[in-house]
Amino acid sequence: MKLSHQDISRLQIQKFFNRATDFCQDWVNSTKYYNSDALFEVLCYSSVKHCSVEQGSRDLKERGIAPSGETVRNQFKDQYFEVDQIDISAKVAGSFQQLVRQLPHFRGNRKQEVVLAIDLHDEEYYGKDLYDQSGNRLVFKTPQGKSSKSLRFGTLSIVQLDNIDYPLTIGYMTCHVGQSRLEVVKQLLDQIDLPLKINRLLLDGGFASMSVLKYLELELQIPWITRGKYSKKKNYPDEINDQWFPYRLNGEFEIPAYLLKYEKVEQPVLLLCSRRWTPTTEKTHQIYRKRFRIENTYRHARKMKIITTTRDIQLRWILWAIAHFLELLWQILRLVHQFQNLDENLIRQHRFMELIADFLKDQFLNFEIILS
Repeated sequence: MKLSHQDISRLQIQKFFNRATDFCQDWVNSTKYYNSDALFEVLCYSSVKHCSVEQGSRDLKERGIAPSGETVRNQFKDQYFEVDQIDISAKVAGSFQQLVRQLPHFRGNRKQEVVLAIDLHDEEYYGKDLYDQSGNRLVFKTPQGKSSKSLRFGTLSIVQLDNIDYPLTIGYMTCHVGQSRLEVVKQLLDQIDLPLKINRLLLDGGFASMSVLKYLELELQIPWITRGKYSKKKNYPDEINDQWFPYRLNGEFEIPAYLLKYEKVEQPVLLLCSRRWTPTTEKTHQIYRKRFRIENTYRHARKMKIITTTRDIQLRWILWAIAHFLELLWQILRLVHQFQNLDENLIRQHRFMELIADFLKDQFLNFEIILS
């Protein structure tokens, strides 16, 4: 009997979810009564249902035997009590890249030409200050948003691979107060274990510092594009949306720059570019626009964020990592549907979340307790 596109889509989601969870088995260890798969699946279910771990556990217990929310939290607390944030970030990034390796582009050892983007994201936080094992404060003061505090993390994403336009998260890290942008760039780039040839690295304007750009330009020799700070006090060329012009960063580091004017923006936008690459203004703008795809990963992951009020910072970062893990899995499944000429409506995010939730409920119908 020929399967319908809906059935093919559902089977692909189940197949890739099972394969993807294999890459995350070491995120949480087994307990006396539950294996690591059961604990991780409770977290994934809570993520796609956008609820707390306790609520997710209660929902799954209605279908079978499932670990309680307290069991999951205690296991994380015991497992990550003395684990450094950098080690947690490296573990998460490694799992992300194992998942990306499932794409046909990475079946050989040939380096893939990519455009990468790095960005930081602030997540509102309402509790007391939190500190990591080294005593670094993790709570940032932010004037915007409902809360005056936030937790910050950074990600590294592939925003262009061949003709693929879907963002693929391959790096993840937590940030602390006082950490420089150069430290962020170094840590995320050091996590790369995929055969990549970086054609461009796209950065937010916050990374337009002398230390970061010189590191990329002179040490790593990676072409980059970032946004500069436009000032009415400086003298710029009269022609806007024209060819590049020489620009001195801090009066000493000369690099190509571009001025662009948009209809709904009052003042021009200043783009700074690597000296290793000086294309037309239009080409620079087209490539830099791809940076906003990394913003989409945050928006999509937020829809799958596990609700929590815990002050256990290790648990918080793992819960956010699970949301990004599922967001990455969704992007890869969109690509699989594209490769197989399946209707993209079959893999919209809300449907993906529903199918994962139903699949996990069925998993717990026949779940066996480990007695040893």
